[in-house]
Amino acid sequence: MAFSSGAQRDLYYAKETSYGVGPSPLDMTEVRNTEDTISLVRDSFVSDERRGDRGIHDMRLGNKQPAGDISFEFSYGAFDDFLLAGLGASAWVAPYTDLTVNVIVDADEKTYTRATGSWLTSGVKVGDTITVTGLTTTADNITAKVTAVTATILTFGDATGLADITVAEGGVFNTDARVIKKGSTVTSFAIEKAFTDVTEYQLYTGGIVNTVNLEVSPNAMITGSFGMMFQDAENGGTVYHNDITGVVTNRPFDAFTGYIKENDTTNSIASSLSISLDNGFERNFVLMQNTAPQMTSGKSNVTGSVTLYFSDSIIYDKFVNETESSIELRLADDENNGYVITLPRIKYTSADTPVSSDGAIINTMNFQALDDETEESNIIIRRQPKIA
Repeated sequence: MAFSSGAQRDLYYAKETSYGVGPSPLDMTEVRNTEDTISLVRDSFVSDERRGDRGIHDMRLGNKQPAGDISFEFSYGAFDDFLLAGLGASAWVAPYTDLTVNVIVDADEKTYTRATGSWLTSGVKVGDTITVTGLTTTADNITAKVTAVTATILTFGDATGLADITVAEGGVFNTDARVIKKGSTVTSFAIEKAFTDVTEYQLYTGGIVNTVNLEVSPNAMITGSFGMMFQDAENGGTVYHNDITGVVTNRPFDAFTGYIKENDTTNSIASSLSISLDNGFERNFVLMQNTAPQMTSGKSNVTGSVTLYFSDSIIYDKFVNETESSIELRLADDENNGYVITLPRIKYTSADTPVSSDGAIINTMNFQALDDETEESNIIIRRQPKIA
């Protein structure tokens, strides 16, 4: 008898057409992962009946409550469907479209300067790929990555062949960056665990992303997990999927390519960052049915912690004085694909500076993310593809 090996377990997913109902045929996509804990869970109820013989004569199992985590090394494009579902967003959307701006261009500095308005207010960020059209000076109609941005100056550090524009010309600016924010759309998944070496398969349906966790530590790849709750589970000796789309193969993000900003200022003393999102989903059980016909969500609760080498009290005092701040994290891979994760409004809930050795003192700052009135969200994730 062969024993199944974890090295030969595959994991596949498909977006469902409605809660608990997968597409037909069930075409699926491979899930990049490091491990999973997805299992069928049922409560057990031991009989209290007394028969005078001190025996326990029966027990029953309760409703089906399949659940578990999918752990991963974070990479570009591999988890966009799960991130979308975790935030409750309906779609990845452009942060700005057809920005019409009068600009002058400095070819040597590779800058586009506007006289009125603000690139920051328009939503432009470092890492966005922007296509410029409509300028009379056609050499400056380009597609390039933003390498620096201020309110009035946009820098394309890798642009070539630019020409000076000294009298402002009107151009149109578009991006292939896409963003998601907190929403109330419920997206569900079917997940198949394939133990191919022993030809055993498990299908979990009605999968909801209840939690999202991301861990950023020095000298390591970025890791995370999706906490899943399912409606039902079944198993058998034949595959459940039809066709399989191969895994996206972009390399995992590391913890030294990108930036971390605290209150819009680049932070150079952070030693770790963790971000956790909890949607507070609950199963809604009804009589005469051993699965939950639906799940309802609670509030979008984003919390986390950042550890900092203790060099001054600037950030520490934000906890003392209950001063609001913000956190922004940008990750980029070796092909310049990236994500920007922004918590536009946070409050620190603790500031611990224990001393237990002769080494550097670490300040651990826990925080709570709050809804920002301008962004109408407590978290924003921006996807920034490489230049095609």
